[in-house]
Amino acid sequence: MHDAVVVGAGISGLVAAHRLHAEGADVVVLEGSGRVGGRVWTPTAAGVRFEAGGEAVDLVNETLRTVAGEVGAELRDSEVGWGDHGPVPVTWHVGGRTFARAAGAYLRLGDELDRLGAEAAPADDSLTVADWLAAEGAPAHERAVCETAIAITAATVPLRLMSLRALAVKHAARSGAGDGSELRFADGAGGFADRIAAGLGDRVLLGRPAGAVRATADGVEVESPGGGPVRAGRAIIAVPLHARAHIRGLRATPVGRYGVAVKSLFVLDADLSDDAPAAVITDSVIGYTYRHGPRTLGSFVGSTPAAWLLRQPPPIADRAVAEAVRACFGARLERVVRVSYRRSYLIFAPGELDSWGSRLGEPDGRVHYAGAETSALPSFMEGAARAGERAAGEVLTAG
Repeated sequence: MHDAVVVGAGISGLVAAHRLHAEGADVVVLEGSGRVGGRVWTPTAAGVRFEAGGEAVDLVNETLRTVAGEVGAELRDSEVGWGDHGPVPVTWHVGGRTFARAAGAYLRLGDELDRLGAEAAPADDSLTVADWLAAEGAPAHERAVCETAIAITAATVPLRLMSLRALAVKHAARSGAGDGSELRFADGAGGFADRIAAGLGDRVLLGRPAGAVRATADGVEVESPGGGPVRAGRAIIAVPLHARAHIRGLRATPVGRYGVAVKSLFVLDADLSDDAPAAVITDSVIGYTYRHGPRTLGSFVGSTPAAWLLRQPPPIADRAVAEAVRACFGARLERVVRVSYRRSYLIFAPGELDSWGSRLGEPDGRVHYAGAETSALPSFMEGAARAGERAAGEVLTAG
């Protein structure tokens, strides 16, 4: 019997297993898919590696950086950051206007998030972000700017569904000296996951989903199609809420409110010109797009534009992308490599954070819970790493 079984080989599950293994525990990891990393993935397309999942690392991400150092995953300075926090200026294209930096309601909302993150109580969780903007009298263009920026940096659900307090809690957990996505993994975030898994060796079992978790007299038993049941003293469940809902025997919890997102590599038919921007933020189907290489662009889009992309046949989606790339970068598109996420960037609606969201990480007997959703930074790699460290600490303390 193992000391612990970890369900899920995303960043959170891998970090939990890494910490347990480092402390001498006998741990095994079950992963339903054929690769490690979960929502972190760095595939190769058109001869280049690109980020199809998690990407940005803040200087303030101490847990992530510590684990990276332990497994030898090199970090490098980012050439561009997210939004207007990066080391190079970006051009905004929102609501038919082009400008250098967001202002107005975007800045006022930032001040309000700072205040709520430091002062708000559960009783204050009654407004959506859209409610607050309406009360501020923000015009349509400023509301579009806020929705665009938040979809890129924090959560990909529409602002009319997003708790202002929940966004403030997430904002506070991320903020600090060095919260501007200054770093990237030299071998991609997927390479970081691969390095953790390499240190665990054959303790990581791919193609082994968890079907059920049962308590035994001296621990837990995880039913895993594709192999026999796995017995351990304790279990760590490190999968998203929508995946957790399909594992029998776990404490029931709401699935929560996820947005949609699309990450893409745009391959151009010629090198970018010297006067093309380093990055753009748009409310179009290319969302946040940045120079990836001489002839490639990386792109992340969430919320309403991402939902539109997912509804379209590929030729229509590609044509809309090509038009936006030509308008913003003066370049012609040759090929699109697109990865879609129909559940991305969990965020709570008003009342959910304190009614059930803040308890997602509470243990249930010998079952412990990790995953970014159980942290104050849902959907961020740092949140996943923190949750993995916490769950591993619970197991080690329990003995």
